Amino acid sequence: SETKDTPRPDVVIVGAGPVGLFTAIQLKLRDPSLNILMLEKYKEYKRQHVLKIEAASLDTGIEDQRIQDLKKNLTGKTPTNRIENAFKSLAGELGVTILYGEHVTDVEALPKRFPSARYIIGAGGRRSIVRAQKFGDALLVNHNVMKVVFCKYRCKGKTERFGWMRSISLMHEADHTINELIGRPKDGVTAVTLQIFVSGNEYKQLGGFTFKNPATPETLRKACPTLSKSLDVWLRARIDEMKEERLDEPKINPVPLDVYQAAKVVKRESVEGKQVTWALVGDAAFGLPFFRALNDGLKSATKLSQSIVKDLHPPDPEPRQTTPSKKSKTMSSIKSSLSVSSAPSDPMQAYEAFFKRMAWWERQLVGSKATSINAGVSSVAASRKVKRSRVRVARKVASGSTSSMSGCAVS
Repeated sequence: SETKDTPRPDVVIVGAGPVGLFTAIQLKLRDPSLNILMLEKYKEYKRQHVLKIEAASLDTGIEDQRIQDLKKNLTGKTPTNRIENAFKSLAGELGVTILYGEHVTDVEALPKRFPSARYIIGAGGRRSIVRAQKFGDALLVNHNVMKVVFCKYRCKGKTERFGWMRSISLMHEADHTINELIGRPKDGVTAVTLQIFVSGNEYKQLGGFTFKNPATPETLRKACPTLSKSLDVWLRARIDEMKEERLDEPKINPVPLDVYQAAKVVKRESVEGKQVTWALVGDAAFGLPFFRALNDGLKSATKLSQSIVKDLHPPDPEPRQTTPSKKSKTMSSIKSSLSVSSAPSDPMQAYEAFFKRMAWWERQLVGSKATSINAGVSSVAASRKVKRSRVRVARKVASGSTSSMSGCAVS
């Protein structure tokens, strides 16, 4: 039952991660009268790796200095917890309510718990409860691109990537291709993420580890010795050559680089005589690797906030002409003959159409990127094999020369 302290939101967002927060921020800036409630399971954001935010992902069309400040401070390689904290601060400033410790297990109860809510948005990430229960977890696309392992840690002061020649040299010494992601220094601390491309068998050996329960260099030695050897080579080189002073122990966890896309992202239904619109945004709607997921999630947050505000405040219809002009008749005839389809008049269907176009295009980009990376990994592996073969031949030659010289001395 409702009390005077019960929130009466217009919009409920399930999940207060970066995409959910960015959606809430834009809704408040586009329509300050909206009451927005966010339901979040965790008090602290769990992910702490480095992501690359594109400036275009923060283009909202909103003339507000605070949005410009976000764009200035977050564009580029940025730790996820810094993105989360910046969004959370602005959301609080705008009056967005966040309830923590909210583990939503039955989304059907939400319209009854918050009868004022006209929109309920699933922003709970890949395992979205809203997508599972309201959209039947139906996926149009779902496949793995490749398997990687992330090794994350923080170091004191500023650090940088190895040059490409030194990186190739280290990859010859190790048995894996490794990519370095170095964040921008913040308060004298820099976040470092190593992205290691692994085989399917190595990935299975790390099945017991997650970002919430990561491996350490010590536990990795027992779980996957081949990966441990390569990582030790790289981490030791960063200490010796970059003079890194680590502030915490490296955390290591496997990450499947998957591509998936929900079959639908908008659903309208009547609940006790009132229309409720359900929508998915960010990882709840689709997932892409290579930093695309968060960037596209932020773009979809922009489109969703625009669509909701238009849906709430539709423009006045244009006055109808009682007698169509000759020009309008001609244009209508041309459109009909060419089967020209106009954009959806329903703002929420326009969001659905936008999502499908963006998801299709991004899947093409990811496919090209994966092909390029796989070619690079194969090239490094072949180069490593050739180099080691030459080393073995050189050792045999040297060993043969030594034996021959020894024989001559004896005779």
